[in-house]
Formats: sequence, C-alpha cells, structure tokens
Amino acid sequence: DKTRPPERHKMQTVQTQGGHTIALEIRDPLDGGASDLAPVLCVSGGPGLPSSYLHPLVPLLGGRRTIFFDLPGCGASDAPSEPHSYGTDDCVADFCDVVAQLSAKFGLTRAHLLGHSWGGVLALAALLRGRFFEMRLCSLVLLSAGASTTSLLAEARRLREWIRRGEEMRIFKERLAARQQAETLPGAGGLGGPEHAPTEIQQSPYEESMDAAEELFFAKHECRVKPVPDCLRDARNEVSSMYKASRNLESFDVASELAERMGEPAEEAATREGAVEFGTLPVLVLRGEDDFCTQKCVQPVLDLLPSSEEGIIPEAGHYSFLENPEEFSRQVIAFLERHEAS
Repeated sequence: DKTRPPERHKMQTVQTQGGHTIALEIRDPLDGGASDLAPVLCVSGGPGLPSSYLHPLVPLLGGRRTIFFDLPGCGASDAPSEPHSYGTDDCVADFCDVVAQLSAKFGLTRAHLLGHSWGGVLALAALLRGRFFEMRLCSLVLLSAGASTTSLLAEARRLREWIRRGEEMRIFKERLAARQQAETLPGAGGLGGPEHAPTEIQQSPYEESMDAAEELFFAKHECRVKPVPDCLRDARNEVSSMYKASRNLESFDVASELAERMGEPAEEAATREGAVEFGTLPVLVLRGEDDFCTQKCVQPVLDLLPSSEEGIIPEAGHYSFLENPEEFSRQVIAFLERHEAS
C-alpha cells in the first residue's frame, strides 16, 4: 500500500533523474498525530548541512508528519560523481525529483513546504522552475530566508564587522589601560622591567577582535542556546566539503526571477501547466528578532507576494526553532492550520 507512510524514523532512498541517490525520512509525530493533516516537507540550509539539525521540528508542527531529505553529498545521500560541476540548477532538479518521488513512491498528494535559510531560497527556486502538479502545495514557510543568499551573506558580513569594530575598540582600550598602568611600575623607560613584559607575542587588536566577533556573532545572531544543541553542533561539523568548496552553490539569487514571474501577463501565466500560483500561495516569512536574516533580506518577498505575511520570533536568532521553540511552534501551527485546505 503506497499510501501507508514508511516506518517511523526509517531511512528511505529515492533516485533522481540525474542519477543521484537521495536519503529521506518521513517521521511520524511523537504523539501519534492526526493522519489527515498535510505533512511538512523540510529543506535544510547551509548550504551543505545535513537535514538532521531540523529534526527538533517534529514535535513543533502540530501533529503532522515531517519529511526530511539530504541533498547529494550531504548527510546520508551519495555525493555526485562530478562534485565540482554540481550547481544550484542541479539542486533544484534533484529537489523537484524528490517531490515527484514522494508522490509516486509514497502516495503523498499534498504538503506544506518549509525551507530554512539557504534551503528557503532553494524552495523558492524549485517552485519557480519546477512543476508541482504531482503534489498540491498548501503553503510555504520561509524560515530565516528571503529570495537571495547574496543579501543573506552580505548582512552576515555587515553584522560581523559591526561587532568586530566594537571588539577592536574594547581590546585597544584594555591594552591602553594596561600600558598606562605598566608605566607606573619601576623599570627602564617607565614601562616596567623585563618581568612585566608579555611572555608571548600578542595578537593585534584586529586579529583578536576577529576571533571575539565570531563568537559574539554566533551567540547573538545565529543560536543563543548554550551549550549549542547537539543536533546543530553535529550538523555544522558534518557540513559537506563539496558545498564548502563550491561558489556555484553558495550564491543563490531568485529575487529577479520572482519579480519577473509576478509581473508576467495573465495569459502567459495560464500556459504554465501545474505551476505554483504565487499570487495566491500562502507564504509565512518567519525569522528571529536578532537573525542575520534581517528585514532587508526578506522585504523583497513580502513586497512581491501579495499573500505573504511576516512573523518575528522574539529572543531568537537564525535557529529560532531551537532558541524559542514554544513561540516558533505557536506561530507556525497557527499559520499551517489556517491554510490546511489551501
């Protein structure tokens, strides 16, 4: 019976037209849940993070089955035979094939789609370029994501530099105060004797501020939870080297594509058989209040999509579902329930 969900937590595999073996899981809700609710298909970020860091979403989605998959070269999925030539178009094609296989192999006919960070941009690209008539899309949740990883990376760099400059000034002031104190000690030149000289060559304030800024950036704008949750720590340690090395995969921008789609004449839109109707697609643009996915990153989506709405998770950064799971769950469940029958 292909309509029966696979055994809970059991790893499945599907084959894409590009010849890639994709690992996926269809997880039942922890409390048994309601089988008549549309499941949530989750797309992980990074790029290159295994989907395992998203597993804490399972109890937060209102008793829905949750579907996770790893792109080629990530997690339990096989790496492409030619990893250096694998790009964003390949990612989109593989993702569309996963959707088709979920319909053909497992009998899934409808779903909500949730994309986190880079995975949100991938989800948008797939909806723009793919055909989803095999599965009805109830809604889209863009979690800490806009229509461009370029703007996301630019905002991360801006915030890091802002923190670094503050740290550089703090370190400079601390060293100046220490130097002034040393000048009061006995010794040649008023700088203290040899016993007061540093035993190791110090980093420059700039170098030291870089290290400090990275820690502060992560603690404020990425994940506030201490210690870092195991699922996130392990996933970050397992980021695919293929994605780290590929500039083709890091830069992903579909903002102009989305603008073009929204501006096309109605008669042209009517020729897109099975394509997602962005004018009516319910979209939740959700991010943490201290997320490096700032208003600048998400505003183009909010401006272009008339059926989009914005949500902010207080006391959270880029991983709001780990930092403030109660508020995350409240907002997402309310949205999903309103659009269950879309």
